Amino acid sequence: MVEASSPGLETARLMLSFVNAPLYKKGESREIENRAYVRYRNRVENGKLQTYGMNNPTFASSSQKGYTAGLAADGDYDSYWQPEDKDISAYWTLDTERRLDLHRVKAIFSGLANYRFKVEISSDNIVWQTIGDTVIFPER
Repeated sequence: MVEASSPGLETARLMLSFVNAPLYKKGESREIENRAYVRYRNRVENGKLQTYGMNNPTFASSSQKGYTAGLAADGDYDSYWQPEDKDISAYWTLDTERRLDLHRVKAIFSGLANYRFKVEISSDNIVWQTIGDTVIFPER
């Protein structure tokens, strides 16, 4: 039986049944002591934050041939994502596949141009929160 509890929430219990599993034998089978759940916390290691994004799943509104969404997260500065020219509401999404404490977002663009972009975050892909809305590399 697995039991999960948390202050303020109703305790939940789940009974697991195994097919063709070895039978429990008192005095012979391994005994496991009850232990409290320890919440995982992402820590700074050796003074450096962990980074995410490289080779994570990506999604885009469109892509030009040879410039697919995944190229924007492959770690190669010579490859990049390019939306179709007719895509007037282009977007690119990176799925970190985990919940993060976000400290910084770094985007590198190819060439000098007038890039307008918005950075949004979501934990469910339904409700989005804007964390950056900017224009960079203005034409000189």
